[in-house]
Amino acid sequence: MRDNQKFLQPLFNTITLSLKALEGPVNLHTADIFKQGVDPYYFHWSLDVKQNDSEETKIKVYELIADARFRNIFNYLDKDLKNLCLTQRQIVEYYKVYNTFLRSCRSTFFLFEESEEFYVANISVLDIEESNIEIYEFNEWKTWRKNFQHRVVVKVS
Repeated sequence: MRDNQKFLQPLFNTITLSLKALEGPVNLHTADIFKQGVDPYYFHWSLDVKQNDSEETKIKVYELIADARFRNIFNYLDKDLKNLCLTQRQIVEYYKVYNTFLRSCRSTFFLFEESEEFYVANISVLDIEESNIEIYEFNEWKTWRKNFQHRVVVKVS
């Protein structure tokens, strides 16, 4: 971690969550769990691709404590972004297993990679029955505000 400005704090100091090994081609679109559908940019950027099987993966959840862009948020944790990425299938699994850690009317960010490009999936829970997913390019210009306490989920070694 960089020792300049602190952008994130762990949601749980002593707990590391885990996602089981996953098989099958499920991705953010084919999971069919987002009632509002998938962001149109998902298709524009050709992200609707078959996912590889994955091994059991440890993950950590953080909360945003300073205004930041995606570059600040993720590079704060690791300069090598590949170390932080989840697969689309793992993002779906997190949604199914750990949905109690998704904040109502707030964003939870997941970094993923497709075709050697980085993207951020932003899941927002609108109410108990409804959630939304937006996709951003990693270099998105938007600044995310700390007062909304957005969450960030990443793979850990």
